[in-house]
Amino acid sequence: MLENYETILIPEECAEILRIGMCEIYKMLNNNTIIGYKVGKTWRIPKANLIAYIVSKQV
Repeated sequence: MLENYETILIPEECAEILRIGMCEIYKMLNNNTIIGYKVGKTWRIPKANLIAYIVSKQV
């Protein structure tokens, strides 16, 4: 599913994968809906955390 992406994602890649806007991604990161961490001013999201989020939302 996400084989073409690196192990660590940036918010733009997450928005592309989830097909949502950047504002929504930042809201999710700030609310810990998707677990990521900041390096300086830049968010980094482990691919495993994004996959866990996707799996948790499947019915």
